[in-house]
Amino acid sequence: MKNKDKIKFMKITTLVVIGLAFIVLPAMALAATPLITDTEAINMTDTTVDLTGQINSNGSANIKAWYEFDVNTLGVQTVTSDPGVVDLSSYTLTGLIPNTNYSFRVSVINSLGQLVNGPLFSFTTLPGVSAPTIVSTTYGSVDTDRATFEGVINPNNSTNVRVWFELNSTNYGLQIITTGGISNVTLAPAVVTGLSPSTAYSFRIVAINDLGQLTNGTTVSFTTASSGGGGGSTSPSIVSATTTSISTDRVTLNGTVNPNSYT
Repeated sequence: MKNKDKIKFMKITTLVVIGLAFIVLPAMALAATPLITDTEAINMTDTTVDLTGQINSNGSANIKAWYEFDVNTLGVQTVTSDPGVVDLSSYTLTGLIPNTNYSFRVSVINSLGQLVNGPLFSFTTLPGVSAPTIVSTTYGSVDTDRATFEGVINPNNSTNVRVWFELNSTNYGLQIITTGGISNVTLAPAVVTGLSPSTAYSFRIVAINDLGQLTNGTTVSFTTASSGGGGGSTSPSIVSATTTSISTDRVTLNGTVNPNSYT
């Protein structure tokens, strides 16, 4: 090949290479690093949660995305075209511990090997349902034949708690607590009648949730009033009766009684 031909060939080759560079480099520049635009945990319970995420392919195709949880790769999925913003399919985690904090993130990689790890997203599972707690058991007014029972319970996240007062194996004041949560609930007072005067009684609160978890509260004792209005069971007695200072038109009467605990 003559020198002139060599020079022409080199010029043409150089132009072709430069032209390819102008074509290839912009194409490569279009394949930018993918973006992670959203990470969220939804539909949470005490032991399960759904992981969700959203990415922006940012000009890349053949993208792989997944959830990273406790060094495990979960829910791997592939985006084969460049649709821009993509909502990832959710992944359900099970077997979690109630009232426990966890973290996860979304990771994505394109066909050029550009890897992006999203920020950690933290969530706390809901507290688990446990047996109801009897917070307090008290009584209000007590008469000769009746008493008023009162109390406070905590449903411990159960939304259906049946609760009642138990006296001598008989149930009084049945009520159903549907508020759920872990806040204390004051029970409606129950008035129990048909009691005997001057008699000791004991009662307690019993609660059961919809899982069959039963709680028997602490026994509380009280004594009804006596039929005479005091604390005794015997009528007052006359100890003595005398007269003094007797004159033509007047007399002083004196006496001593024993109230026998009456007031």
